[in-house]
Amino acid sequence: MYKIFLSLTLLILLISCGNQNDEIIYPDSKQIDFNETIHGYQIQDSYRWLEDFTSAESLSWIKKQNNFTKKFIGKNKYKNDISKYLETIWENESISVPYEEEGKIFYYFNDGSFQQSKLMIKDCTDCDARVLIDPNSFSEDGTISLGGSSINNNADYIAYSISDGGSDWRKWKIMNIETGEILEDEIRWAKFSGAVWENDDSGFLLSEI
Repeated sequence: MYKIFLSLTLLILLISCGNQNDEIIYPDSKQIDFNETIHGYQIQDSYRWLEDFTSAESLSWIKKQNNFTKKFIGKNKYKNDISKYLETIWENESISVPYEEEGKIFYYFNDGSFQQSKLMIKDCTDCDARVLIDPNSFSEDGTISLGGSSINNNADYIAYSISDGGSDWRKWKIMNIETGEILEDEIRWAKFSGAVWENDDSGFLLSEI
């Protein structure tokens, strides 16, 4: 009986030591007191410093988080099987709901291999579709994406926004739909806004969304 009790005691001690060695220590995410008033509401955001995603502190935090994650997913014996399965279900053709402006048809299309869907256009109902905006060409690593877009009343110009690295801050550009020319005019540092064209197409306004 004593031997059984001793064996159980040793087993419990070993399990306890094993659990202590497997203790998960998460990377530290510092909090900084930050308060601001927006439209009469008091906003508290302790992680506002992370919105500057190109800062040395943010890049260091991202690196630590990635290294921490790799400790788990890098050793996962099912990783390859999961990866192959996800590639199979993701590589499917998709098309958005088309919409028409002045006889021209617009929609987003992805054949399953594009990192980002392309904005397509059919200049008439029976016309062949062509690529109007390809966000995959914005950057080599695919970190710059197409945000909102707005067709003007005559459907000869499109205003569209781009986002760098998933940032909420957007840059708005204007393209000639017929020629594909991108105008020099642009709006920087727009956030949470959509574009609404003037009735005479002399320009557009950014409206909060």
